[in-house]
Amino acid sequence: MNNYPTSWNDVSVEQFIELSTFSISDFESDTDYYLAVYEFLTNATEEEINNLDFEEYLDFVKAVRFLSETPKNWEHCTGDDEFTFIGFNNLTLGNFIDLEVFFSQNYLEKLPYILMVLYRKTKIGEWDEQIFEPISKIDIESRVEEMKEVSIGETFGIISEYLTFRNKFLEKRRALFGM
Repeated sequence: MNNYPTSWNDVSVEQFIELSTFSISDFESDTDYYLAVYEFLTNATEEEINNLDFEEYLDFVKAVRFLSETPKNWEHCTGDDEFTFIGFNNLTLGNFIDLEVFFSQNYLEKLPYILMVLYRKTKIGEWDEQIFEPISKIDIESRVEEMKEVSIGETFGIISEYLTFRNKFLEKRRALFGM
């Protein structure tokens, strides 16, 4: 029985951030790399790794081939539909500035913060319209912790979508920003 992910949808944002620090070239062999990944993803002890059946190890290596690819998907809802993408056209200037700051730093480390800006809880208003929670009402640190637990397979693709939106936005406003 395996207790490891078999697709990006099974990997949390927090796990993805940690996995991004693993580079096969940093290990003496491919086997050392995959054993380190196995240990991380399964929380296996050294004894469990030493007793790992070779066939089970090979099954693991086959199952995690997806790790060599970048997750590309994103969903409008994530976190068991608890959070909804607010839409790029609903970004405020403050949201845009926050995102620019997060992207100017190590965006992988800031990924939970980026997702906090782009995904919000919603409720239905008086006339059946969707209302997004105001960012001013969010406990930032607890929301960041929640965002660490959502699936990277449901969210990572939003990064390239945002960058495309951002580039088009800045291009259209080039004269305004004096670029």
